[in-house]
Amino acid sequence: MGFIMEFAENLILRMMEDPEKRDSAQREHVYRMKERSPGTPRSARPLAAATPTTTSSTATPTRDPNRNRYPW
Repeated sequence: MGFIMEFAENLILRMMEDPEKRDSAQREHVYRMKERSPGTPRSARPLAAATPTTTSSTATPTRDPNRNRYPW
């Protein structure tokens, strides 16, 4: 029951806050975190869709000899 009372109290206090002040505090927090962060790691960046990394080749790809070894 204490959890519900605490939740209701926080909800009422949040509704009584000035929305512009709350938004500016959240925005400042996001900016601080962005400044502190070294950047997005390469593994998390999206791949470039229009830039191929290799040139097209006419060579046939090698086939894995164990691919259909067990047909069941």
